[in-house]
Amino acid sequence: GACAAAVAAGVWRSRRGTGHRDTSRNTMGATKASASDAEGVAPLAGIWLALALYISNVGFNVMNKQVLTVLPVCPLLNTSLHFGVGSLISLMAWKARLQPGFE
Repeated sequence: GACAAAVAAGVWRSRRGTGHRDTSRNTMGATKASASDAEGVAPLAGIWLALALYISNVGFNVMNKQVLTVLPVCPLLNTSLHFGVGSLISLMAWKARLQPGFE
């Protein structure tokens, strides 16, 4: 029903060739969510993602506390290492095109 109509509208929009800007895409190239996307799997996926983020944050905080207990004089070094590793992972993801970079 609504999903088929949205697909048909998207195909029509991309084939019309009138020079109009396609407003169904945001600046990073992803399509905007429609009303039909809010039904079904999306809320459940969001709950799992939030739960995974919370659990990983708890694990990170426990590990960070243990490191700072062993090396209490180096919090700046600890922060710098975390920032460097995160930057390296982001750069590798952009280079491998797993995550779209800036235009």
